Amino acid sequence: MFRFVSLLLVLVVLVAPTSASAAGLSRKDAAKVERLARSLGARSGFVVTDTKGRTLAAVRPGTRRTMGSVTKLFTSSAVLLGLSGPPRTSVELAGTLAPDGMLTGDIVLRGGGDAGLDDVGLTRLRDAVLAAGVRRISGRVVGDGSRFDGAIGGPATGGAFDLEFDGAVGALTFEHGRAAPGGPFQLDPAAAAAARFDDLLELAGVVIPNAPASGARPAIAPVGIVDGDLKALVKAMNTDSSAVTAETLGKLLAAERTGAPGTTAAAADAIEAVVGARLKVRPVLADSAGFVAGSQATPRDVTRLLRQMDRRPSFRASLARGGTGTLRDRAVPSTCRAKTGTLRSAKVTALAGICRGRVFAILAVGANTDRARRVQDEIASVLARH
Repeated sequence: MFRFVSLLLVLVVLVAPTSASAAGLSRKDAAKVERLARSLGARSGFVVTDTKGRTLAAVRPGTRRTMGSVTKLFTSSAVLLGLSGPPRTSVELAGTLAPDGMLTGDIVLRGGGDAGLDDVGLTRLRDAVLAAGVRRISGRVVGDGSRFDGAIGGPATGGAFDLEFDGAVGALTFEHGRAAPGGPFQLDPAAAAAARFDDLLELAGVVIPNAPASGARPAIAPVGIVDGDLKALVKAMNTDSSAVTAETLGKLLAAERTGAPGTTAAAADAIEAVVGARLKVRPVLADSAGFVAGSQATPRDVTRLLRQMDRRPSFRASLARGGTGTLRDRAVPSTCRAKTGTLRSAKVTALAGICRGRVFAILAVGANTDRARRVQDEIASVLARH
């Protein structure tokens, strides 16, 4: 009898759905969230499903809408699914090194799309140069950011520096385009990174007679390599909505897939291709960060992406919890994980995420931003109920 009861309990555990996959929605709550979504106007769309994709409530869920920074959900997914490895920065000795430590030539710092490069990474590369025996050079430190095109902003500024970004986009950047820790952003991020590397080398005693510069150099075998922290970069993209990180990783994906310098347009194409093939979602993108109205998707595609990618720990950990990141000043419950999106030029306010196994996307166009956020937060609060 004991064995029979034990077996029965095991079977119940095996066949019973988890609380997340079984999360439904009462008729009252479904009616309420649909009413709230409709209050955002006829140009808005909304859907909530369970983790198996069953629709629990919906208002115009199949029409593409501008997403704002919810676009970064597609970018981060494509990066995690499509990149062959983390972004990589390397240092090369472009010249002849004599036994006395004299390098006749240049030190080349080559960028590989790491938007998180800082003094920790540059110090490791400096130590590699020292370990190779370099004590003096005849040339200069050259920053090579040629893996991307020359645009340091997004399409909203025609590629010029964007004050709305948190830095300058480039294949080689130090602290998002600075030349010194905490300093102002520079218009030539590769030269700025070279300047910081020059400072670190000179502080270690390397004699460098000429000022740092930037430019494309033929690749040679590196003496040192530093890999970026892809998980941390994706988290910065989604939790803090870092536009410069999104554009950088999007361009890196494009450069890796095409073999040509990464561009905003190629990045958008690459993201569409990866999420289309791997997740069966069909956004129409114009950039990687969601800073232009041309980046659009349906609420259904957003929730389909979330359901599939949430199975991946690195993506799951990248979403902001209520009270953190871009949700810090919002009334979204702490049991929810979500991505915000705002594009004032297109009057877009968006929110997409997961609350207690309920996967949702609200793409509001034309509504007052403050009111739209209050409504979206109220919807999230309803979905966060047991």
